[in-house]
Amino acid sequence: MPNFSADPDNLGEFLTIVKDGYEIALKAGEYKGPFTIERAIALRGEGENTVIFATDEPVLKIAVPGVKLENLSVRRTVGGQYSGQFLSS
Repeated sequence: MPNFSADPDNLGEFLTIVKDGYEIALKAGEYKGPFTIERAIALRGEGENTVIFATDEPVLKIAVPGVKLENLSVRRTVGGQYSGQFLSS
């Protein structure tokens, strides 16, 4: 399986070029979305320090089955930037 290593500045670009079965390894950081996933890929983070977030809208729009999200946090904020301070729901 081909593997790419992404950071907060280039994840959106990788999501447009990867193919089914690819893996994107996300470096620790804050990834501001929203992001649309249109291929059956795997996104693998580095744990709680890998956060994908969006403000006032869905964080991820997953358009196909078979997408894997591993070892990362997905958060939706209301009215502002991610500040690292979220309440558990």
